[in-house]
Parts: sequence; C-alpha cells; structure tokens
Amino acid sequence: EHSTAWTARRPEARALIQALSAGMLLSRGRVEAARAAVASAGADEPGLVTPFARAVVVSTRTVVDMVSLTPGAIARAEHALSDPSLQAIPRQQLWVLSWFVPCVAAMGRRGSIEPWLRLLRALARAERHEWRLADARSFEYALAIGPSCGRGVIPEPAGPTLSNPIAEMRCVLARLRASVVRRDWPAVGAPLQRLAAMDAAQGGSPFGAVANYHALVESHRDGEITTPVVFPAEFHLGNLPATLAAVEAIAHGGTQAEAVAALRRMSAIPRAIETSLEWPVSRARVQGLLALRAGNEKDARRLLQHATEWAGGAGYEVERDLAAFQLGELFANGTLIVSQKQRRTQRRDASHSLLHAGIDPGPHALPVARALSRGAGTDPGGHLAPREVEVLRKLAEGLSYKETAAALGVKPSTVQTLAHRSYDKLGVNGRIAAMNLARELGIL
Repeated sequence: EHSTAWTARRPEARALIQALSAGMLLSRGRVEAARAAVASAGADEPGLVTPFARAVVVSTRTVVDMVSLTPGAIARAEHALSDPSLQAIPRQQLWVLSWFVPCVAAMGRRGSIEPWLRLLRALARAERHEWRLADARSFEYALAIGPSCGRGVIPEPAGPTLSNPIAEMRCVLARLRASVVRRDWPAVGAPLQRLAAMDAAQGGSPFGAVANYHALVESHRDGEITTPVVFPAEFHLGNLPATLAAVEAIAHGGTQAEAVAALRRMSAIPRAIETSLEWPVSRARVQGLLALRAGNEKDARRLLQHATEWAGGAGYEVERDLAAFQLGELFANGTLIVSQKQRRTQRRDASHSLLHAGIDPGPHALPVARALSRGAGTDPGGHLAPREVEVLRKLAEGLSYKETAAALGVKPSTVQTLAHRSYDKLGVNGRIAAMNLARELGIL
C-alpha cells in the first residue's frame, strides 16, 4: 500500500515500472501484454523530467513497436534514435538498434542496414557491451550468408556469441538455411541439434517452435512433412523466422488443405514484411508456391514475379534465382499463356544462375511439379495411408510383392491389396505408373 501511494505521486517511478515490465514481457514473447504495459507508461510520459526516465520509456515503446511489426515502425524508430534523451543513454540506444536492424531487413530494406550496423558496432565497443557486440557480429554473419546461402562465408562469426543466445540462434539459423537450400544434409544435423539444445536450456523459446525447422528439413529432403508445424498465437519479429520456415515447409511438402490454411495464416502478417534477417526466404515466393498448391496459377505467377524483383533489389541472389526458376517451371508446365521465348529462357537462365552458385535446381522444381500434378480441388497421394506409402517405397526399391511382404512381416496378399489400393488413389493403372507419379508428387 505504501508503494502504491508513493508511485501514485511520482509519475516517473510509475512509468519506469511499466516500461521495465514491458521489457520483461517482451523477453518472454508476450508482445500483446508488453504493448499494454507500454501504453500505461506512455500515459505518464508528459510528467517525465529526467533524461533516463524518458530514454527508458522511449526506447521500450520503440522496441515493442518494432517487435509487434506495426505499420510505420521503421519511421518512428528512426525518429526515436534521433531523440536527444535516447542518445544521452547509449545502452538504451543500443537496445533499440539491436531490434532496428532485423526490423529493417524484415521490411525488405536490407540495403539500408549498413549505416545503422556501423553505429551499433561503434556504440557497443565504446560501451564495452558484449551482448550488443555479439548482436552486431551475428547480424554481419547473417547478412553475409543470406545472399549466397553460405558460399564463400566463414563457418563461424568472429568473436563470442554465447553471451547472447538470440545472437547465437541467429547464426545457427543462417547456417541451417544455407544447408537446406544447398541440400547439404550432413551439415543440417548440427544446427538442428543446437537449436534443440538451446530450446531445452531456455525452457522453450519465445521466438518460435523448433519443430518448424525440423518440418522444413523434412519437406525439402523427403518432399513431405511428418513433424507438424506450429503457428504462434501472435506473430512478432522474434518468431517471424520460425513462422516463415513453417510456411515454407507446407509449400514444399504439405497437403492442399494445409496450403490453403497457411495462406490464411499469412494474411495475419503485415504486408510490408518481405523476409527475415535469419531466414531470408521471400515471403512472396512462398506465398506463390502456396497459391499454386491451392490451384491459382495467376496469383502464383504474380507473387513469384514480385519475389524475383524484390530479392534482386534486396541483394538476395540465390532467393532471386529460386523464384525465377520456379516461375520458369510454372511457365513450362502450367496452363498460363506465355510466349515461347519465356517458356524457353526463364527456367534455363535461372537454372544456370543456381548451378553457378553451386545449387542443384532440380529439387527446387518439385513443389511446382507437385502443385501442378495435384491440381485444384484434388489431392492425389495426399490421402495415402502410411502402410500404403511403405509398400510403395519397397516396390520402388525393386522388391516383388513376396519380397515386400517378407520385409514388412505381412502376407503377400496384403501387400497386393495395399498396392492396388494406392494405385486407385493415385488414379493410375499399374506399378510403373504409380512409381513415376509417386516420385513426381514427392511421396517417394
């Protein structure tokens, strides 16, 4: 009661308590609650007289604004960073800068980052702030590895990152993304294990489900998802990489129903979001693949073209070439009316660019092929039972019905029944046709 009466007469104390509370809530991923606390602190802002109190309130409001991905957050953050009260307290300024850099990247303005990153580095060194120095190093690493997906980039960022788990996770995600795009499966295991260890150490990350990265790897490697993706109750900048990974997994290995649901989920993310610093997949490219899976070739074409233009302008060469290549696949195999020159050159030119970057383009055509094969309103292979898929895999290895039965511990007649049932579901006649279609759809 005494504390309540004391703070009631002191707006600075009340505002500081609310601002610090917002920071704590933000660290736990409770963005909506943090916004409410910041609003309470803002009510006392006219009564703030000391530079420290004003800097804390301004910086907290600015960071919550950016993490919430609210429209106009970048412009308001730039205005806040020029505020004399914030510049007078370097540690609060550093906090804002550490969220400003990924926010700028998420809004598709990657080319504008370097001046702010230089300021972050200089202030962190002047303050001897190891946490923010780790931030700066991890930003540099993610920005270097993103455009080329790891080609020619040192395997680890220089300097310590263990003091800052967010910075360490950023570096781990950058390595994972590069390995997935290059289909370097031996290199995928270490980042996944590190993410799981960090998740366990923190008692569950507020920055998104680790399961989504496992699902992403499965969908790229096997053409299907066995690990369910987890969408957060509220989207924010911290869990944006996990959200993009989940949607990309569905675009590559999900069913048509999952693709339609993912498109609805994407509508909850502000339209200005183009990518993520840690997971530089173009939002438009993934949405284009989802639209194609849902049977809308015109929307897919528009989104893939936008992804090509955005990624080219932002400096993400590999992402640009992936979007251009998948657009070429759509031109070559879809029903859209395009010129013969476009059909002939789009896929070829993008394919050459990917090969030059050391990336096999073939597997990245699979989500387009599967979407076009399944078509609108149909889902061949999406409703095969696990046992039917298991039989198909054994037959695809060249085993006979009898040999497959022995391998699975069932009767030959059971294998024959399961095989013919899968043929019917795939809409084909015979084993060879079933094998070919199952491979094309990514079932095998």
